[in-house]
Amino acid sequence: MLVAGDLFDSNHVSRTTVDFAINELSRLGEIPVCILPGTHDCYDISSVYKNMEQQDIPKNIILFTDSRKPYKLLENLDLTVYGKPNTSSSGRERPLANLVKMEGLTKYYIAMAHGSVLVPSKSGEDEFPIRLKDIESSNFDYVALGHWHSFYEVSQGRTKAFYCGSPEQIKFGSKDAGSVILVELAENINVEKIRVGSTVWKEIEFSTEKLKSQLELNKEIEQYQGEMAILKARISGVSPTDSDLNVSKVVQELRDKFLHLAIEDNTVTVPEDFVNLKLPKNTILGQFVEIMEEKIKTSRPQEKEKVEQALKTGYALLTGKEVF
Repeated sequence: MLVAGDLFDSNHVSRTTVDFAINELSRLGEIPVCILPGTHDCYDISSVYKNMEQQDIPKNIILFTDSRKPYKLLENLDLTVYGKPNTSSSGRERPLANLVKMEGLTKYYIAMAHGSVLVPSKSGEDEFPIRLKDIESSNFDYVALGHWHSFYEVSQGRTKAFYCGSPEQIKFGSKDAGSVILVELAENINVEKIRVGSTVWKEIEFSTEKLKSQLELNKEIEQYQGEMAILKARISGVSPTDSDLNVSKVVQELRDKFLHLAIEDNTVTVPEDFVNLKLPKNTILGQFVEIMEEKIKTSRPQEKEKVEQALKTGYALLTGKEVF
């Protein structure tokens, strides 16, 4: 198993979390687990790996913390694995540039590197840059990359190189996360993407034009329920002051049906009865309400609802409220 950095989200993790990770990895028995410090769990003075090195960790866990001798021989697999630890959370050092493969040790050679492949507008020079030419000239059979949370291939020449991404999606907007990669070392390197993520992330938007009551909102939200569902909903539009829409109550009633539920209330309230407002007719707002009230009276039944909504939206905008 290859962990190309960021096994832990930071170096400030509890002993319970570290022990849990060690115990879980030890369940693999004799299967080697190669762990490279990344940017979140970099190998600095407070590194979580310095504590692990002082523990009696299982023999199958192999830490890549020695920059001077950045390789380990797995003789039973006829394999040499290389990897230099990241010693800070950001830097301009190129992880693959100075990783020199020593020929003749084993049949197969793998490198681990944690950083960003240089892509215009996507990555910077201070994210431990990995140039495409570094991959091609490395002459490794396979390069396991870490730092990006989505699956991505950057193979160059004869060297296969991939980001497997995080095994679970960790934020909204992430695409192609939740996978691991199975690599078969042979004359032709075979790479298989395997989906392992179980969380379901969803962002939805509702408008008060379609939701007239809290009961309707509840029914819409419940369509996305699930024990592994993470839902972020936004409600926008204009709502009358006497509306029974109560977002806090909806979250309280339905949150147990989700792994996580968040609802953002962007609605704007306006009066339901504009006639009794008695707005001055020498103002733009007063004239607008008078014109729209007259249009409502003369509208055909199929158009009346749209005109009423236009009145509410216009009222909100003319009173300085953000609707869109």
